[in-house]
Amino acid sequence: MAFFVGIALNLIFDILKYAAEQISFVMGFTLANVIDPNSGINTNIIGQFFTWVAILVFFSFGGDHLEIVLMSKTLNSLSLGAVFNIHSFYEFFVVYMFKYFLFGMAMAFPVLAVSILSDIIFGMIMKTMPQFNLLVVGFPIKIGLSFLILIAIIGSLMHVFSNKFIEAFNYIVQIIG
Repeated sequence: MAFFVGIALNLIFDILKYAAEQISFVMGFTLANVIDPNSGINTNIIGQFFTWVAILVFFSFGGDHLEIVLMSKTLNSLSLGAVFNIHSFYEFFVVYMFKYFLFGMAMAFPVLAVSILSDIIFGMIMKTMPQFNLLVVGFPIKIGLSFLILIAIIGSLMHVFSNKFIEAFNYIVQIIG
C-alpha cells in the first residue's frame, strides 16, 4: 500500500516534469540535458529547475510531514502483509493519468502560447524581409521571451503544484480511511 501512495505522490512531480519538457521543447533546449540524480536518466534543464523549486515548495508547506502522516495512516490501517482494496487506487491512477496531461499542458500553456505567437510574428517578418536571419535574431528573442514568461508564472505554477499535492494527499487519506 505504501508503494501505491509513493507512486501517487510522485505523479504530482511528474506533472511538473511533463510541463517542463513541453516548455523546453519550444524553447529549443531539448539537447541541453542533465542527469537527474533521483532517477539516473537524462532530463532537461527546465525540468531540473522546476523539480528543485518544487522540492523547496514541498518543504515550505510541510509536504514532508504530510508524507510521514500518510505513511503512518497506511501502516495503521493495515497490518503488514494484509490485503487491501486496490480498486480505489486504480481509480485514482486512471483519473490522475488523464489530469496528468491536462495540468501539464495547462502549466506549459503560457510559454507555448508566446512561442507560437512569436513564430507567427517571425514568419510575417521573414515574409516581408527575406534578409531577416531567424537563427541569429529570432531564436534568442524567442528564448528571452520564454524566460520572461517563466519568471512571471513560476509562482503560480508552484501554487498549482502545492494545491494538487494537497488534493492528492486528501484523496489518498479518504481512500485509506
